[in-house]
Amino acid sequence: MVYRGSGRRLSAQQLAAGYRQLAQAEARERGQAEIDRMEADLDAIVETWRDMPPVPSAKEYQQALSPVAFRFEELPPVAPDFLAAEATERDVMSETVLREHPPSLRDRLGPASIGVTAGLVGGLVLWAADVGRLLAGVGALLLAVIAGVIAGARLRQQRRDLLEARTESRMAVAWPTRREEIEAAHMEAVAAFAARSASAERDWADWEQGRVNWARRLVGGDLDAMHQAISGSLADLDFPFDTECALGLDETVAAFIALDLPEIEDVIPETRFRVLKSGQLKETKRKADERNAAYARLVSGLGVMMAAAAFAAAPTLETVTVGAYTQRRKRGSQEVEDQYVYEARIERSLFGRGAIANDENPIDLLIGQQTRLEWGAKHVLKKLAPPAWAAGLRGE
Repeated sequence: MVYRGSGRRLSAQQLAAGYRQLAQAEARERGQAEIDRMEADLDAIVETWRDMPPVPSAKEYQQALSPVAFRFEELPPVAPDFLAAEATERDVMSETVLREHPPSLRDRLGPASIGVTAGLVGGLVLWAADVGRLLAGVGALLLAVIAGVIAGARLRQQRRDLLEARTESRMAVAWPTRREEIEAAHMEAVAAFAARSASAERDWADWEQGRVNWARRLVGGDLDAMHQAISGSLADLDFPFDTECALGLDETVAAFIALDLPEIEDVIPETRFRVLKSGQLKETKRKADERNAAYARLVSGLGVMMAAAAFAAAPTLETVTVGAYTQRRKRGSQEVEDQYVYEARIERSLFGRGAIANDENPIDLLIGQQTRLEWGAKHVLKKLAPPAWAAGLRGE
């Protein structure tokens, strides 16, 4: 019987189509991964505000007024192990003696010559005793081996004794000097350690005294110290875009910050991408309300971040008022102007309740404070009248 199959085979065109589908599926996966990466980068920009400094508690501020005890992290030198050092020195000396006194010809040939001699003498004696050739030969061989082994062991022991005696003779001269060198090196290391520790302790004491004096100025409400500390804290903030601010203080309890926000065009793209069936990426327009909502979340978060940085630096502050503005075109004109989009008077208590939850919306945080903020169509932040305090702060 002849078996015949179904006869169905994939044509070249079908195979090519299958390969194309596979390639397109892989291209779509790569494209989607790239889109996910770009959107993740955008989310990181929108959530920049979460990387804000912690605001210390009143107890932590009081603790900062006390000097921190000095602690030298470096460990002191370990006392030398003279027994181990002596053993090491003896090993080195023994190797030196061994190289200087290699085995002599007698050391090498002595056991063999003694064994041969013993074998010959023993064989002759056995031969003379008429024990037969075979027995005499075997006896002579055994005597040669035994005599050679005994002679070799004795000569090796004599050589070891001689080398050990020479080693000990040299050690008796060299080791006391070497021990003094090790002791001197250890004492030098101990002295150097003590000097480093004392120098580090003096530096620490000076630094701690300066830190405590600075903390006392801040806790005491020194305006110059407060302005310097808050300015430094704000300067330490890291942004993936350009921004700047102006700072002012009202006595010791209130700070004012005029915050120049990034323009929406610089942080939230107008377009996004989607993956086509072929695996190629196509640029599409981002929804206006989605874009504006992301921008509002970003800029409101910046206000919270600025307030946190100010509160962290100045313990007497009770409120931080942030007036945030951005550059927009005037209605019906190509001229660009600064437009305020919110003014928020943020209280220290916002940060005293613990860490802000990861799902917290910064817009809700601002709205929970004394905030001027108005929404337009599609989540656009409306233009507000400039705060009364802002003009003087910005030198206008």
